[in-house]
Amino acid sequence: MAGDRLDLFRRMHYSTFLAGLRGGHVYVATYDGVPAGIAGWFPPGAAILGKPEQSKGGFDELFADFDEPLRKWWLEYFIPKFDAQTRQALGVLRRTVSWRL
Repeated sequence: MAGDRLDLFRRMHYSTFLAGLRGGHVYVATYDGVPAGIAGWFPPGAAILGKPEQSKGGFDELFADFDEPLRKWWLEYFIPKFDAQTRQALGVLRRTVSWRL
Protein backbone atom coordinates (compact mmCIF):
# COMPACT_ATOMS: atom_id res chain seq x y z
CA MET A 1 0.00 0.00 0.00
CA ALA A 2 3.03 2.25 0.36
CA GLY A 3 5.52 0.43 -1.82
CA ASP A 4 8.82 -0.17 -0.09
CA ARG A 5 8.82 3.21 1.66
CA LEU A 6 8.43 2.88 5.41
CA ASP A 7 7.96 6.65 5.75
CA LEU A 8 4.86 6.48 3.52
CA PHE A 9 3.55 3.44 5.39
CA ARG A 10 3.65 5.31 8.70
CA ARG A 11 2.02 8.38 7.17
CA MET A 12 -0.70 6.19 5.65
CA HIS A 13 -1.66 4.89 9.08
CA TYR A 14 -1.51 8.40 10.55
CA SER A 15 -3.81 9.72 7.79
CA THR A 16 -6.27 6.86 8.36
CA PHE A 17 -6.64 7.66 12.04
CA LEU A 18 -6.70 11.40 11.40
CA ALA A 19 -9.69 10.73 9.11
CA GLY A 20 -11.25 8.67 11.90
CA LEU A 21 -10.86 11.48 14.39
CA ARG A 22 -12.49 13.89 11.95
CA GLY A 23 -15.35 11.72 10.71
CA GLY A 24 -15.66 8.59 12.77
CA HIS A 25 -14.48 7.10 16.04
CA VAL A 26 -11.00 6.02 17.07
CA TYR A 27 -10.48 3.42 19.78
CA VAL A 28 -7.18 2.61 21.47
CA ALA A 29 -6.66 -0.71 23.24
CA THR A 30 -4.08 -0.83 26.00
CA TYR A 31 -2.23 -3.55 27.84
CA ASP A 32 -0.85 -2.64 31.25
CA GLY A 33 -1.45 1.02 30.43
CA VAL A 34 0.53 0.90 27.17
CA PRO A 35 -1.18 1.32 23.78
CA ALA A 36 -1.40 -2.09 22.13
CA GLY A 37 -3.72 -1.45 19.19
CA ILE A 38 -5.83 1.19 17.51
CA ALA A 39 -8.90 1.05 15.28
CA GLY A 40 -10.77 3.66 13.30
CA TRP A 41 -14.51 3.07 12.83
CA PHE A 42 -16.84 4.97 10.52
CA PRO A 43 -20.58 5.15 11.19
CA PRO A 44 -23.33 4.13 8.76
CA GLY A 45 -23.36 6.39 5.73
CA ALA A 46 -19.79 7.55 6.31
CA ALA A 47 -16.60 6.53 4.55
CA ILE A 48 -12.97 6.79 5.52
CA LEU A 49 -12.37 9.78 3.24
CA GLY A 50 -15.98 10.76 2.66
CA LYS A 51 -15.52 14.42 3.62
CA PRO A 52 -12.81 16.82 2.40
CA GLU A 53 -11.70 17.66 5.95
CA GLN A 54 -10.91 13.99 6.55
CA SER A 55 -8.16 13.89 3.94
CA LYS A 56 -6.68 17.37 4.42
CA GLY A 57 -3.44 17.31 6.39
CA GLY A 58 -3.13 13.56 5.96
CA PHE A 59 -4.07 11.50 2.95
CA ASP A 60 -4.05 14.34 0.40
CA GLU A 61 -0.42 15.13 1.20
CA LEU A 62 0.50 11.45 1.39
CA PHE A 63 -1.04 10.70 -2.01
CA ALA A 64 0.81 13.66 -3.53
CA ASP A 65 4.09 12.05 -2.40
CA PHE A 66 3.37 8.70 -4.06
CA ASP A 67 5.44 7.99 -7.13
CA GLU A 68 3.54 7.38 -10.36
CA PRO A 69 3.51 3.54 -10.19
CA LEU A 70 2.15 3.60 -6.62
CA ARG A 71 -0.45 6.24 -7.48
CA LYS A 72 -1.51 4.14 -10.48
CA TRP A 73 -1.76 1.02 -8.28
CA TRP A 74 -4.06 2.84 -5.86
CA LEU A 75 -6.29 4.35 -8.55
CA GLU A 76 -6.40 1.49 -11.05
CA TYR A 77 -6.08 -1.58 -8.82
CA PHE A 78 -6.58 -1.18 -5.06
CA ILE A 79 -9.56 1.19 -4.89
CA PRO A 80 -11.58 -0.55 -7.64
CA LYS A 81 -10.73 -4.01 -6.25
CA PHE A 82 -11.59 -3.02 -2.66
CA ASP A 83 -14.85 -1.45 -3.82
CA ALA A 84 -15.81 -4.53 -5.85
CA GLN A 85 -14.95 -6.94 -3.02
CA THR A 86 -16.94 -5.04 -0.42
CA ARG A 87 -19.91 -4.74 -2.78
CA GLN A 88 -19.77 -8.48 -3.45
CA ALA A 89 -19.28 -9.49 0.18
CA LEU A 90 -21.66 -7.01 1.82
CA GLY A 91 -23.94 -5.81 -0.93
CA VAL A 92 -24.46 -2.20 -1.87
CA LEU A 93 -26.97 -1.43 0.89
CA ARG A 94 -25.05 -3.24 3.64
CA ARG A 95 -21.97 -1.11 2.97
CA THR A 96 -23.88 2.07 3.72
CA VAL A 97 -25.95 0.97 6.74
CA SER A 98 -23.19 -0.70 8.74
CA TRP A 99 -20.27 0.55 10.76
CA ARG A 100 -17.01 0.21 8.82
CA LEU A 101 -13.54 -0.53 10.13
